Amino acid sequence: MRVELDTLTLKLEQLVNPIKECWHRGLCCSPSLVCPPLVCHSGRGPQTSQLITLAVDNSQLQTKRGDLERLVQDTWAHRGVLEQEKEALGCQVSELQSELFQLNSSMKQDLAVLRQKLASSEQRMAIMESERSIQAARLVALETEREQLLSQKAMLLRKLWRTRSPPELDTENVECPLRRTWYYPSP
Repeated sequence: MRVELDTLTLKLEQLVNPIKECWHRGLCCSPSLVCPPLVCHSGRGPQTSQLITLAVDNSQLQTKRGDLERLVQDTWAHRGVLEQEKEALGCQVSELQSELFQLNSSMKQDLAVLRQKLASSEQRMAIMESERSIQAARLVALETEREQLLSQKAMLLRKLWRTRSPPELDTENVECPLRRTWYYPSP
C-alpha cells in the first residue's frame, strides 16, 4: 500500500510540475518511468484533450489516493483494535494461569491429605485384621474347649446313668448328647 501511495504521489507531482524531471522526497526521477511524457504540439504545450485526460486521470488518482489513505487509516485503526484485543487476551491468559496455579496447589494439598488418610486407614485396617485373626484363634480355642466340655459332660452323664443318679443331682430335663433327645426320668 505504501508503494502504491508513493507511486500515486509521484504521478500527482508530475502533473503539477510538468518538467522533464520530478523531485520526490529529495530524489530526482525520470517522468518516463512513472508517467507517460506530455506531448507538445507546435511548441504551444499540451493539447486541450490531453489536459482533459490528465485532469480526469488526476481526479481518479486523487480518488484512489483518498481510498488508499482511508484504507491505511482503517488498517491502523484495526491494528489498534487487534493490539487491544491481544492485550486483553494476554491479561485473561495471565489470570487463567494464576487460577490454574492456585487450583494445582489446592489439589496437591488435598492429595497430601488424602494420602495421609489412606495411610491411617491402612494402619487401622491392619490392626483390625490382626484383631480379627486373634478373635478367630480365640473362637477356635473356645470351640475346642466347648467340644471338650461337651464330651466331658457326656462322659459324666453316662457315668451317672450307670450308677443310677445320685439323689443330689437333678436329672430332669437333661440332654443326652449321644441320642440328642431329652431324657425324662420315669416316675
